[in-house]
Amino acid sequence: MKRLLAAVVVSLFSLSVIAADPPTTEATETAKGKDKTVATDWMKHMGPVEQHKTLNAFVGNFKYNLKYWMAPNSKPEESKGTAKGKWILGGRFIQQDVKGKSMGKDFTGTNTMGFDSMRQQYQAVWIDNMSNHMMEATATFDPTTKTFTETGDFSCAMTNNKNRPFRTEIKLADKGAFTHTMFLKDAEGKEFPAMEISYTKTN
Repeated sequence: MKRLLAAVVVSLFSLSVIAADPPTTEATETAKGKDKTVATDWMKHMGPVEQHKTLNAFVGNFKYNLKYWMAPNSKPEESKGTAKGKWILGGRFIQQDVKGKSMGKDFTGTNTMGFDSMRQQYQAVWIDNMSNHMMEATATFDPTTKTFTETGDFSCAMTNNKNRPFRTEIKLADKGAFTHTMFLKDAEGKEFPAMEISYTKTN
């Protein structure tokens, strides 16, 4: 009896497999079309796009003059230094290496900037030897005023604020020069310029 039951089960299973419809040509072609669409979309976002050309403004060797204010209306601290910008990873990102002095000590920092073609926004990450956090920002560019406007937040040890917001304006000028101004908010929420860097291209 058990052998007979087993034989019936095997027979039914075999019939169900035989009866199952094989994939149609139409279904196969639809799957191929979806794969092709995914691949095409992926390819669109793999390499540099038109907006990357604007970042050419940061390529080259620069010298800079820096002013920063510890508080609104305070006397600015000043320093000087150099910066070198170059394309990396096949023209997808700009890497800007900065060297100078800060509070009497050697200062080095690196800014990486690119354009996210899916989110349609510029993105930047800053790191330096004076802190162990990253400053991350997103930005837009106004071609009329030739200005990048960045927004983000960072860990501020001076105010013990883990998410202190900031806004930055980077204005492109003639002959490769540009200014970089960072704005913070005071205890009352009023915005003030906390840092201003004037870059001059040397070659």
